[in-house]
Amino acid sequence: QAAIAACIAALTWFFYRSCLNNQFTNWDDPGYIKDNALIKDLSSEGLKNIFSTPIMGNYHPLTILTYAVEYSYVRLQPWLYHLDSLLFHILVTMLVYWFVNVLTKRPIAAAISALLFGLHPMHVESIAWIAGRKDVVYGTFYIAACIAYVYFVRAVTKKWRLYFYVIVLFVCSLLSKPVAVVLPLTLLLIDYFEGRKLNLALALEKLPFFAIAIGFGIRSLIDQ
Repeated sequence: QAAIAACIAALTWFFYRSCLNNQFTNWDDPGYIKDNALIKDLSSEGLKNIFSTPIMGNYHPLTILTYAVEYSYVRLQPWLYHLDSLLFHILVTMLVYWFVNVLTKRPIAAAISALLFGLHPMHVESIAWIAGRKDVVYGTFYIAACIAYVYFVRAVTKKWRLYFYVIVLFVCSLLSKPVAVVLPLTLLLIDYFEGRKLNLALALEKLPFFAIAIGFGIRSLIDQ
């Protein structure tokens, strides 16, 4: 399985490697990066500002933080921004392989799913455009949360530690892009796949997720 994952990663790199030659665009890249004073300060006050300030009507501080780290190393040289977006996408693709494999226990189905995800033209924008970074960052935490949830559902011991991990990954995904509010519905689909019955206990288990999703949803409406 490690060999399969390595082949998927190599193919994804091969098909997207040309994006490393891309430059900044004049659409959203100035607002998020080139003219964004927030990414130019990684002090404690700067971090506070990153996590308290919406950018262009969007609140995604973890994504902005990735830009800030890159800026601290290369300023406005675009190659590192593009490299990191590609590496994030490869990581998400590997997580998709892991998720489908652990969910279905079918490595071939997992490999096909990961390849379709990794090479699908729908993802080109998220990788080739620096301002599309939020998709690959939120996706990393989103799929990781799904994986942790499968382990939580199947665990016999230390279940609530895994439950905590799912919530933390969910919040990180939301802090990367608010569209992650749909995760509670994905978790319900995993419950259905696992044959769990919809009852009061299951509803209470999902309550924190829906509460967090609603909170971030309201925040997004205010920011917009």
